[in-house]
Amino acid sequence: MTIRGLQRLLMILGGKVAAEFRKLVEGTFTRIMAGDQSLIEVINANAASRDPVQQEYRAALAQEPVDPVLDDFCLRRKREREDLLFDMEMAERKLRLEESQLALDERKLNHKTKMIEHVNASMGSINALKDWANVDERTKLQAEDHIKNLLFNKLAAVPADTTSPSASSTDSPTSALNVSILAKELGFKCSEGELQRIGREMAKKYRETYKCNPSKHKQFVGGNFIPVNSYMERDKPLMELVIRAVMSQPAV
Repeated sequence: MTIRGLQRLLMILGGKVAAEFRKLVEGTFTRIMAGDQSLIEVINANAASRDPVQQEYRAALAQEPVDPVLDDFCLRRKREREDLLFDMEMAERKLRLEESQLALDERKLNHKTKMIEHVNASMGSINALKDWANVDERTKLQAEDHIKNLLFNKLAAVPADTTSPSASSTDSPTSALNVSILAKELGFKCSEGELQRIGREMAKKYRETYKCNPSKHKQFVGGNFIPVNSYMERDKPLMELVIRAVMSQPAV
């Protein structure tokens, strides 16, 4: 009788030996189905063993191969487990992406809310500055222009191009305009009397053009702060005409 035949006989016989064999078979089958990895060491040891028992079992398996029913079942379970793990990983990735998107949307919303608050606060500052009676008109316009530039540059999130002529503070329509400096730029060297004449003619020309008196600001002159007419970059063409007209007249 072969060893395979003896095993089959023990499965149906009564008695203590047969019962112990069935118990061993049932326990081994349970461990295999449970995936008990300690069996790997047992299998490797049996494969390397030269004992007569292991050699007899290898010969019996070669003579009468076992149908791969259990192998197919285990492989199917393995594939199902791998598919389940893959689905779980994909679900976790999707959840993380959704959480990241929600966090990004929240940051964008907070940024937008802060920018709206900044706009409202800045515009409130501009309106308050316009109503500040103790500040001269030129300073009000310059402050308003400066706040707007800062505000809209920040909103656009684009750094100012300091190399561009348009970025220069002297090109701002509210930049202060100095009569003597402009006269030098035009090539004239004005005396104190000529500067006074230019000032008078400029005030007259300003009233004719804008139908109102020029605004004033306080300036330190002769040891005192006195109110003087304020002119800005936007008045430059008008002032150039006045300077050329005055300087073309013969000295009195």
